[in-house]
Amino acid sequence: MMGMGDKVSDLFGILSFLSFVSLILGLIKPSLVLHWGNHRTRGRAALTYIGAIVVFAILSGVTSGNSKPTTPASAPATNDTSGSSNTTSTVVSNGSSSSNTTVTTSKPKATTKKSAPATTSTPKSTSTPDATAQLAFLSSFPALDSSGSISVSQQSTDYVSQHPQWFPAASGDSSYSKAINHALTIPMIMKDPSSYATTLYQNTGTVTEIHQYHNPDYAMVQVVVDSGSEAGAEAIVMYEGSTGSIVQNSQVQFVGLPVTEWDFSNVSGGTTQSVLFDGVSLKQLS
Repeated sequence: MMGMGDKVSDLFGILSFLSFVSLILGLIKPSLVLHWGNHRTRGRAALTYIGAIVVFAILSGVTSGNSKPTTPASAPATNDTSGSSNTTSTVVSNGSSSSNTTVTTSKPKATTKKSAPATTSTPKSTSTPDATAQLAFLSSFPALDSSGSISVSQQSTDYVSQHPQWFPAASGDSSYSKAINHALTIPMIMKDPSSYATTLYQNTGTVTEIHQYHNPDYAMVQVVVDSGSEAGAEAIVMYEGSTGSIVQNSQVQFVGLPVTEWDFSNVSGGTTQSVLFDGVSLKQLS
């Protein structure tokens, strides 16, 4: 018999499938599936429905393991071979007469209990759950300039796994500063992204577009560098967690790990070249 957990799991499975269909439609024509906001772009449609697919898939997997098999209304009494037993006296009524029947049941043995899901049998990853989830998210993020998904290099994957405490860094933690290459520029990254897959980049600029998402909690922040030799260069920062009071036109300082060069089509026409960063730090300046 199907338990409540199975029904809920099936519901989340259907919602995940519908989100996948919406993702495909959104990449073709965003206005079909985005009915809110002024920025109805393919990128926003992809972010919204990929997030929905991940959430519903996780919920489906979690709820599918919660259903309990139905048990018979009664089970035959068993004899305790270990010599330890409980004696229970029950009264059976039949008309006006009654009799006492003694039923002997054995104590449940610890060795017969079902073990919890075998999480301890699987070797633990060297990265934290948050870092692992972020890597999975970045790997599944759609490349808007071509078919398929963004290719996250093994170097970047290993770097995040080795420094999970930096993605993102906790407030007040500046230990990542020693890994920043202050001579690195966005044009250098665009020229040869693989050479800087294990180097942190820092700069300041103006937020031109920002989207905060929940479940999982992350933000996509588009920043235009507005000073120095890189003025006008664009960065897309994928930041895990809340961005607080940062909004469009805020001045920010960001630190991130270059993941890949990312070209995307503008709503008004043309193509913008940028670099996608896995966010380490995002601070509001004004």
